[in-house]
Amino acid sequence: MRGGSVRLFARQRWVVNKQRQLEYEKTNGDATKASQIEYDMRPEIEALRIAKVDDLSEFPVLAPLDVSENAAGLTLTGQSDALPPAAPGINVSPPLSSDTDNAGIDPSVISAGPFRLEFSRRLQRCNIVHTETMATAFIKLKEFRCGGEVEFQRTDEFRWYCEQWRVAVKLPGGGNRGLLIDLEQSGIQLCLQP
Repeated sequence: MRGGSVRLFARQRWVVNKQRQLEYEKTNGDATKASQIEYDMRPEIEALRIAKVDDLSEFPVLAPLDVSENAAGLTLTGQSDALPPAAPGINVSPPLSSDTDNAGIDPSVISAGPFRLEFSRRLQRCNIVHTETMATAFIKLKEFRCGGEVEFQRTDEFRWYCEQWRVAVKLPGGGNRGLLIDLEQSGIQLCLQP
């Protein structure tokens, strides 16, 4: 996306988000707040020259993410065999050309949604930082343990869940080859190969 198309995209997303906020306020019965939101939206809808907000998709259409050359061992997985579309705000450490080079980027860093994940093969550990609150959680692969400033509940021998962040973790083992981190709120799954 370039200059004008980025601004257009941002304006359209603003309108869609305001529409969702408007629907929420109406269900809560706050007529004053709903009226203010409608008032704020009106000039933007007119500027975008759309007849109704329903003309915009609820979620943006995104270009596919190319992870085919990621030699760092970090892959995105989805519900199907096809690569999932790129999600906004995903940044993966740059791919490297050899295993020798890979040792130099330990830990690997991935930003996805409101999270920054730091994965160290050497330490067999993954730190998850919620970038909005700076709260930190950890996954220790050798100890089969999750913890930190947020509570993770163990659901079985290889699975943990953090209700507050809506993050599911599947540790390697029990038929699972990699560390799988499901960021449910963002719809993103990360599979890290230890």
